[in-house]
Amino acid sequence: MASFFVLGCVSTKSKETPLIPVRAELIEANPPLRPEWADSIPHSDDVLYFVGLSNGVSTEKEARSDAYQNVLSQVIKYYGELIKSQATESKSVKALSSDIVDSYVESEELIQRYAEAYVHEILPENYYTEHWIAGEKNEWRCWIKCSVSKQKIQKEIDTFAGTISERYSSLLPENQRNKYTSTKSAVQGYLDVYKAVHKNPIYQAVAYVQTSSGKASLDDYAILQAKRIIQNINIKDIDYNNKIEYGSQLNVIIHLDSPDYEKITGMSAIAALNHNGKEIAVFPFSVNDKNDIEFQIKSEKLEYGDYLVAIKLFTDAFKELGTVYTSTTAIAFSFGYIQAPVKIEYIRNNATTQINDLRNEAASKVENFLQDKLTEYEIPIEIAKESSSNSQFLMQIKSIELKAAENVQKIKLTATILFQRDGVALAKSSEVSAIGLSKTNMAAENALEQICEQLKKDESFYKNLLKSVGEKRK
Repeated sequence: MASFFVLGCVSTKSKETPLIPVRAELIEANPPLRPEWADSIPHSDDVLYFVGLSNGVSTEKEARSDAYQNVLSQVIKYYGELIKSQATESKSVKALSSDIVDSYVESEELIQRYAEAYVHEILPENYYTEHWIAGEKNEWRCWIKCSVSKQKIQKEIDTFAGTISERYSSLLPENQRNKYTSTKSAVQGYLDVYKAVHKNPIYQAVAYVQTSSGKASLDDYAILQAKRIIQNINIKDIDYNNKIEYGSQLNVIIHLDSPDYEKITGMSAIAALNHNGKEIAVFPFSVNDKNDIEFQIKSEKLEYGDYLVAIKLFTDAFKELGTVYTSTTAIAFSFGYIQAPVKIEYIRNNATTQINDLRNEAASKVENFLQDKLTEYEIPIEIAKESSSNSQFLMQIKSIELKAAENVQKIKLTATILFQRDGVALAKSSEVSAIGLSKTNMAAENALEQICEQLKKDESFYKNLLKSVGEKRK
């Protein structure tokens, strides 16, 4: 049997030099009769066929090796196409080109082993070689037919998917409880699994995790679990004082809670301060090691009135997730004058049982004139029954019963007023005294009236009081 083909060469002298026909002759074919599969790939419902073809090379051994590599690459590529077609969920792997997918498949050792097992099993009758000669040039070509069971290759894909899934799902924080002790570390653990799977489109396509509702894509599951941990963090309760006074500050402690992990880390909060329907300031804060977010709002620049603080809990600590918001809440507080009750400290020396306890009467009289003077001097203090800031006016009264005519009561009172805040005296009046006389046991009351009149006129006390609190009423 003899066949011919034409080989050509191009002269380097001129581009117009015509091709010189070279006669090539088929010297040998093995088997002698060219098989049909060398020209037309067989088809079957149960079996896949691949035909590898070598380049024209100088030895039969090289031709066989070249054809072997060609058919092996076809089988490996088919694995990739099958894996890609089975990525049923909307994933980025679908948008990738076949060339990119093929490169990952070719580097996957397990798939290499599967494909090589098929090609190694090729029987001698599935090889076909041809030996050609053209002038002094020998050329060998080889064809190889490889058959693969569709059922078996699908089973191997499933095994591959199971192997990859087990490898990476074992790294999920839920399967390594002792390793992850805080919300931030657990979220990062899920994101590490996501990144490991997501960087390989083949792993994206096949890796799964078994859930109560069935199989879930592993990279999607990891992202969802990371978000779930964050979104499960909630505001348990809030400690704050809903009334603040001039010169004090709003202290807020937000207690956080997580059903997943005892230690909460990586969380932040934004507190937006609103007054009269307008947002006037925004403050960022972070969680501390007690699972709390603490912040203060100073009152120096606030106007008197009611305020609302809108609080949003969030994290932006994870690049893959962006900013994730979770719980939101709001607290209300009012800002007003310093609230200061009047307290009486009454000391009686040489007193008889006829002397009345002046505490209640003295407190009432002092409250009345003090409130008038506070308003007159525009001091940001109001007389109150109670105070949340430990502020008070303390009036210290000493009484001495003096000798007097028969049936006459003679009482001397000495008094001073202090303004105290948190146990510290910020302003003190002058010490004043008065003597009261009475035949009807009213001597102490008469002296008290005189004391109050003197204290009303103590301008230096009210000026010092205004100075001690900072500025006039707004």
